[in-house]
Amino acid sequence: MEEPLETGTYVLRSLIKNIDLTADGESETVRITCVELWEENLYIGTSAGEVLHHVCFPPDPNSPNEEPSFILASRQKPPTLQTTGQGIQQILILPAVGKACVISNNTLNFYTLPELSPGYANVNPLTCGWVGGVDLEADPKDPAEGVAVMLGLRSKIRLVDVGRQSPKRFQDIDFGGCQTSVRRGDFACVADSRSYALLDVQQQRKVPLFPISSVDDHSPDLSSTFSDEASIGSGTLSRTMSPDPLRNTIQQERGHRKSSSLNVFRKDGEGLGADLLRPGSLQRYGFDSPLSRRNGSRRVSAADLLPDTSPRPELGKPLPSLPPGSFDSRPGSTSPSKPIVRLKPLIASPNSQLFLLVTGTAVDEPCVGMFVNLDGELDRGTIEFPNYPDALVVDGNGLNMASSMAGEEMGDEGYVLAVVQRSTFQGPKKDIEIQRWDIEAGEGARAKEWLNITTIYPSAVEESIGLRSIMAPVSIGMPEVAYKLAMKPIHLAAGSVTKPEPNTKREREEEDFVQRLCRFNSQIAFWHGDQISWIVRNPTVMKLDSRLRLAQATSIGSDALISPQRDLIQNIFNDIRDARTTNELDYFSLRYIRQKAALLLFMDLIVQTMANVVVSEQEKQYTEQALVESEVDPRIILAFLPTIQDEVIQSNEGIWVQGGLRTLLETFFSQNDLNKLPTTIHGPYGENILFVVKHFLQIWRRKKGNPSVTDGGQVFPTVDAALVHILLLIDGEESSGTSSSGSVRTELYAVVDNGVEGFERVVTLLEQFKRLYVLSRLYQKKKLLSMVLATWKRILSGEEDAGGEFVEGELELRKYLSKLKDRKLVIEYATWLAARNPKLGVQVFADENSRVTIPTNEALLILRQSAPNAVKDYLEFLVFGKKQSQHINELIAYYLDIVLDELKDSPESRSILIQSYETYRALTPPKPTYRQFITDNAVQAEWWHSRLRLLHLLGSSHGPAASYDVEKILTRLEPYIHELVPEMIILNGRQGYHKEALHLLTQGLGDFDTAISYCLLGGSSIFRPPSGFVPEDSLPTRDEQAILFDFLLLEFLAIENVSDRIERTGELLERFGSWFDASYVLNLLPDDWAVNVFSAFLVNSLQRLVRDKREATMTRALSMAQNLRVNDQFIEKSKEIGPILIDSEVKSP
Repeated sequence: MEEPLETGTYVLRSLIKNIDLTADGESETVRITCVELWEENLYIGTSAGEVLHHVCFPPDPNSPNEEPSFILASRQKPPTLQTTGQGIQQILILPAVGKACVISNNTLNFYTLPELSPGYANVNPLTCGWVGGVDLEADPKDPAEGVAVMLGLRSKIRLVDVGRQSPKRFQDIDFGGCQTSVRRGDFACVADSRSYALLDVQQQRKVPLFPISSVDDHSPDLSSTFSDEASIGSGTLSRTMSPDPLRNTIQQERGHRKSSSLNVFRKDGEGLGADLLRPGSLQRYGFDSPLSRRNGSRRVSAADLLPDTSPRPELGKPLPSLPPGSFDSRPGSTSPSKPIVRLKPLIASPNSQLFLLVTGTAVDEPCVGMFVNLDGELDRGTIEFPNYPDALVVDGNGLNMASSMAGEEMGDEGYVLAVVQRSTFQGPKKDIEIQRWDIEAGEGARAKEWLNITTIYPSAVEESIGLRSIMAPVSIGMPEVAYKLAMKPIHLAAGSVTKPEPNTKREREEEDFVQRLCRFNSQIAFWHGDQISWIVRNPTVMKLDSRLRLAQATSIGSDALISPQRDLIQNIFNDIRDARTTNELDYFSLRYIRQKAALLLFMDLIVQTMANVVVSEQEKQYTEQALVESEVDPRIILAFLPTIQDEVIQSNEGIWVQGGLRTLLETFFSQNDLNKLPTTIHGPYGENILFVVKHFLQIWRRKKGNPSVTDGGQVFPTVDAALVHILLLIDGEESSGTSSSGSVRTELYAVVDNGVEGFERVVTLLEQFKRLYVLSRLYQKKKLLSMVLATWKRILSGEEDAGGEFVEGELELRKYLSKLKDRKLVIEYATWLAARNPKLGVQVFADENSRVTIPTNEALLILRQSAPNAVKDYLEFLVFGKKQSQHINELIAYYLDIVLDELKDSPESRSILIQSYETYRALTPPKPTYRQFITDNAVQAEWWHSRLRLLHLLGSSHGPAASYDVEKILTRLEPYIHELVPEMIILNGRQGYHKEALHLLTQGLGDFDTAISYCLLGGSSIFRPPSGFVPEDSLPTRDEQAILFDFLLLEFLAIENVSDRIERTGELLERFGSWFDASYVLNLLPDDWAVNVFSAFLVNSLQRLVRDKREATMTRALSMAQNLRVNDQFIEKSKEIGPILIDSEVKSP
């Protein structure tokens, strides 16, 4: 559907075309003069003096785009009292009483609605120049007994109560020649041919205002002069009057005499005024009344219609001063030869407090509109017109910012529409100027615009244009708005959009729903030639959409390539960013505009990407923000991306979008082959699009669970899958390994860790991109424990994981197993891990903090069956980690198996051991112990470490560790006694073969420090760790140590190297000489050794002998003194006790 671009405040919508203005069809000289509408009835007045009554027939409900049709019901020519004139001048509808007032050629007739039958049987036509003044504050549709209207007679304004049965005169106001009036409650703003005045209808007061034309030299007091009946309501814009007062007075008298002969409203011999003279109906008038009204006569005489000749009282208020510069002032009197310009009075009332009056100098000169309040004072600023308008209407009560601040309704925008002359390149043309009236000078620029009548109707001529505000607003449908806003299905395919199978029922329901909203009130009728149109406030969606259509391409043709103008689109988006919605239509309209603007901005990114251009960061951020704020369906955005569009999930009916969006998408996809869009990540595709869409989808994920999201069951799986897909594409270009804070990989983790919808599709994507670790995290979120473990097993087994994040996978697996409750899974994967990495695997079985506890015996059984290589590690963990020494024997057996198997199969390993002995013996003192040496120079091999553990266990001499079977171990070690010297030393010591053990330590290893430790410790724990603890009860006695030292002395004296022999022997005797007998040592030492070798020993020995002798002497002395003291104590005690007689029976032999 292609419609013209309408960006203005108002648009034209046709009401009726090709009107037969004459019965014979010859309507070239006949024009429309006035229009009125009531319900389904259209009344058209023509210059031929006919009233055309058309009846509206609604469109077919099954054809929503069909316009209502009008059928001519009747063509009437009201009777007139004049043979010439302008034809139908006014049609006044009074729905409250079902009547209509029609003035044709200055003749008033009453009719009954709607068929325009004669209104009153016995009321004759009346000469009247103007009828109106219906109270705008009253509801025209409310039933009433009568409606007060104002009749503009020659010398007065007559208020008539038009009822259903008959019209009744109830008041006359002394204001002659009234040409127009607008009434608000008790106040009416009126005008004659020269000036404006404000009337208080009830209090009969008049406030003169200002002249219509500033060049008029007549004072406002003369404004009531009615110059010529034929000029009333004639629509003439200017006329020439003689300045001769006398001549004018004569003309007025002639006119009065003519009117009085008509016997107005004659009925049964009585005039209309007789009803007002019954008892109780007398009124108090603010103006002097004719004598006939005061004498109580029940009959209307000719004097009622004559001008009032009594003196007039002074009028209420002084004339307010005009704003400076409104128009040029002229002298108070003019030259008799210069004609006076008569301008048509124009009055409108925008709201209940204001009247708008137009004043100027000449028809083709600029003029101003001035606002007058109910006190007759100027209010607000003026508005300007390029020339004096032919017609003027106001629309809207105006915005009230004070009410808005107080939390009340602001009202609606106020506009003034005026038919004025417009200068164009083709010359002056009639057009309708539109401007705001409710904006003060300090509140903003009062922008003006044109309705562009000549563009819409090129054949328009000046005389045929008419503008009028009808009695009551009419609801007008705009199918083009409904077309844009109604939801339509669209199917997103690979790089294109198509229309799915039609769902006539739902589409019809959507259209009906929106069409009920797309009703717009209008009260302004515009006619031109033989057609009538409504001037409708342009809906927001139409204005903004027209602006978007101007911004979506460089030309406005329907086939123009979409090339969005970003600056224009952003301006539109900014204009509506803070817009408030007050009804459903506004909500749908703003949502449509926001989404269309956001789509155009995104299309701009697509266009730039296809041109291989990287856009600025600011443009990308604005586009992203627009997408987020518009809440556009993310599936639409994804349809643009060739690598991501497969993630879109939609029903068989497709995606439901507003009709205007569907048109835009269809156009863009038909113009562009998106499959040719470059998809390089490190290029425009990634920079312009992927990162923008990524952020957009991340924000959409936050809406999960929001019931307001349409098709959430399809949208959110699409969002999750597409977001994962985009993150995988971007992250695939990054290096493998663990993630860092703020990286794309961290975002990917966050998505899967928080759970995704469309689980199966995400799994497929992760498998496709070989991101197994991320897949395992997804399984963790779904609590699929077996799948997590299975995926980790795949990674650890060597299957490709493109991300490379599972760096310490085995450790991660071990930690994860300790947190599980599923015993079967824990045993299965702990066994698998133990077989793969025994040290880690056995920790699962031995972890006392694990949620699944496996008894030791059961764990050993499982490991022996499924992971035999891990049994040793498990035993090590139990023995060394948990200090469970009951498993030492079994562990020793495993160590022996490892070491002996290695020595059996590897000559190189045997050579390494023998070489280690030679290397150690070659070291010069001081040197570390052999154990420290082999620990510091350990070979990175399992058998070597097992041997160290074996030495540790064999060297332990306390607790259950000392209970291993020495004979059995010796039997196994016998083939390798030369390679396993430390082991043989320990075992000899266990058997009590200390001499052999010390021989191996000194002669085999050359580990003299360990040999000394052997003597001190009695052969126990000589290969223990330095921090090892030896219980005191396991240490040998001093005598036993002395024996061991004697053996060691013999071994030191047998050292092959003489210098080493002397040095080691001297050191031993010096340090541990107290354990030796001097005579024994002296007998062993060679005679050829110098005394200084063992001088320290001799000195210490002699000192020890002297010390021992002195200690013995002192001991004996102390013993003697102690003996004397004890004897002394005994004697003293005996004396103290005294003798005791013991009776005894002496028996003789």
